[in-house]
Amino acid sequence: MPRGKTKNKNPEVEEPEAEDTDQSDAEADAEWAKKYTGENQMTWFRTIIRAQATDVMKDIIASEVQHHMKETLANTKRQVTELQSKISKLEEQNLKLKASENIEDLRSENKKLRRTVEKLQFQLHKKDVKLDELVVKVDCIEQKEFKNEVQMVGLDECASEEDDMKKVIKVAKEKMGVKLKRTDVKAVTRLGRKSSEKVTPRDLVVTFKDEITREVFYDNRKKLVVGKVPQHNIYVNDKLTNYRKALFYEARKLYKGRRLYAAWTQKGNVLVRRTEHGPVKQINNFEDLKIWKETETNSSSNFSSSVEISSHLSDYDIYVDSDA
Repeated sequence: MPRGKTKNKNPEVEEPEAEDTDQSDAEADAEWAKKYTGENQMTWFRTIIRAQATDVMKDIIASEVQHHMKETLANTKRQVTELQSKISKLEEQNLKLKASENIEDLRSENKKLRRTVEKLQFQLHKKDVKLDELVVKVDCIEQKEFKNEVQMVGLDECASEEDDMKKVIKVAKEKMGVKLKRTDVKAVTRLGRKSSEKVTPRDLVVTFKDEITREVFYDNRKKLVVGKVPQHNIYVNDKLTNYRKALFYEARKLYKGRRLYAAWTQKGNVLVRRTEHGPVKQINNFEDLKIWKETETNSSSNFSSSVEISSHLSDYDIYVDSDA
């Protein structure tokens, strides 16, 4: 390669012609040889190698950095995923903890409410007992107002109350053997409104002048029952308050259901007998009937027909044997 001329690095570009200089080609070659020989030449090679090494190192470093960044990014993503999973678990645990706390709060509140309800129920029971006692007391006062009265069932109606009164006196004399004066009967009253469609006569309430006359008439009532056909008989019952009518109605259902041996009324009181030779129990309220409702009879042979029931009577009007 001729000295004094620089090598064209790009072969496609024509190298310009060398300018005329005062130096000759030989001098230029000598100067180049002097400049790039020995230590200078080694320095030049070192520079070239360093430049090439630097490029290679840059590529290596860039590759290493890129690889490291990929690993770092992957690790970061994995850690983020793990953190998200841990956060989700913590949130679930937190929800369960809150739910558990809420359940405990609800249980505690439920216990308080239950105690309050039990307290209110106890107070209500006390008031119910007190109310029942008052009802029984009022009922006793009302029943005393009927001590001189009886209720007759099946007695044919007359045109007027005066005629009904005369008929009562006549029936007492002819069928019962009881002699009554006009002054012995204070009043007679038909119950309910008169209806042309109703075939059976309305019940008749007879008020006597005193309790003794009433008892004599009442004690001979069995003589009016001459047969087993209710429509052909006249029945004499105690005049009862509405409360005692309801009590007697329930007692009668127990008798018909064969849970009682007998049920009857006497002087306005509701009486029952569990067995044929059992004690007589007075029924004062509905609580007294609960034990009889819950007790079933072991044998139907213990019951008799001591209570004669008239099918044409109302739910509470019934002829009973006071000596049951």
